[in-house]
Amino acid sequence: MRHLAVLALVFAAAQGDAPLAYRFEQVKGKVVVSSGHEERRATVGAAAFGGERVRTGLFGRAVLAVPTQACRFELFPLTRVVLASDQPGVLLELQKGKLWEV
Repeated sequence: MRHLAVLALVFAAAQGDAPLAYRFEQVKGKVVVSSGHEERRATVGAAAFGGERVRTGLFGRAVLAVPTQACRFELFPLTRVVLASDQPGVLLELQKGKLWEV
């Protein structure tokens, strides 16, 4: 059975009670955001929120920003991430694939 490495990216500032908001700055190819049983295609300028999952397709790429933390991440093809929910200090978790902080 293949195990997925989980990478948690952390930030130093206190998170507070407000949920983190994410924004797609670039989207190329197929990028899907899912929350529970609902899925939607990501578009430039669209928002995403903690607890949601983002996955890129075979030719999909995205730049995802966290404006309140001044962070941006580039998600490469065939990548899956979970956006932070209630874990203090975590911005997102990489479940599969590759990303860069830009």
